[in-house]
Amino acid sequence: MTSPLYNPPLKPGISGHPRATPLKRHRKAQEAKQVGAGLAKFDHDPWIKMLTSRTRMCCATRELRPVAHLIRLTPTYFPSNGDRPQSLQLLPDGVVEPSTASKGPHLPFIRGISSLQLPPNLVDIIHAQLLSRVLWELRYTLRRIRHLPKGHLESQEKTQRVLERWSNPEGQMDSANRVVALLDLAGLKPAPVDSFFDLKEIPFPDSLPQNVPSPLITPLSEHQDVPAYHLASLFPPSLHAYLHKSLWTIFHVERLRGVPNTSSSDARGEEQSEHGLLAMSTLEASSNGSALGTDVAIALWRLVCFHGHGWEQT
Repeated sequence: MTSPLYNPPLKPGISGHPRATPLKRHRKAQEAKQVGAGLAKFDHDPWIKMLTSRTRMCCATRELRPVAHLIRLTPTYFPSNGDRPQSLQLLPDGVVEPSTASKGPHLPFIRGISSLQLPPNLVDIIHAQLLSRVLWELRYTLRRIRHLPKGHLESQEKTQRVLERWSNPEGQMDSANRVVALLDLAGLKPAPVDSFFDLKEIPFPDSLPQNVPSPLITPLSEHQDVPAYHLASLFPPSLHAYLHKSLWTIFHVERLRGVPNTSSSDARGEEQSEHGLLAMSTLEASSNGSALGTDVAIALWRLVCFHGHGWEQT
């Protein structure tokens, strides 16, 4: 698998010859654009939050990178089981859900473990965990919305809800200052109407998409572009029902809490629609500036970056 860390995307230089923009220089340029925006801006902007995350040494390139651009691998012990002897394998850590560990093991320590094994399906393991992380962030977002103080959503502007219908695909949004992603629901199969669906249990994918599409960069205003994700292509069919239910539950919970006379029957009818675009925005959910929606956008971006897309915008 070719990594953009080894082969960064080339941009035409002044003399006509291709040149690569170093990630460090690009990061400083992006941070300079945010001068004067305030600390809250960093929590509402997923790109700035990724670029300003703590740095760690990349074992592959031996360069300091933001942890949001890396996958941490940790030695994991497997005891003997029947005919399978005990083993020590290098597996991803803190990918499915946030980890409290501050650092991974140092490279000299890993090299000193002679029995350490690298699973042959490591790429598939990371891929599956990145998919699960998106679902985990959606579930966590829903939980936080449900526990917002009464009246919080009524005090928010309509455009600042986490999920909104994007009803103008041919043009630009009137107000998109906090939109961080567009979610294309075309082809996303919902669960049967009469089936019981528990969002507490995140399913594990039984298959993995082989051709992950690059997100389309969509202009929302004169100074703002956001990625548009075709979710049915990013996620395997086994995760479609959970993803569909999570998104529409967030969509309707926000409205049922903010607009008491919302019809639940209309909500169920909308939920069964397989088509449509949702605009995902950030929502300030507490006094410390913690924004909902930001971490979902980061999880989606990490997923496509793992497959080599989006590095020129990162």
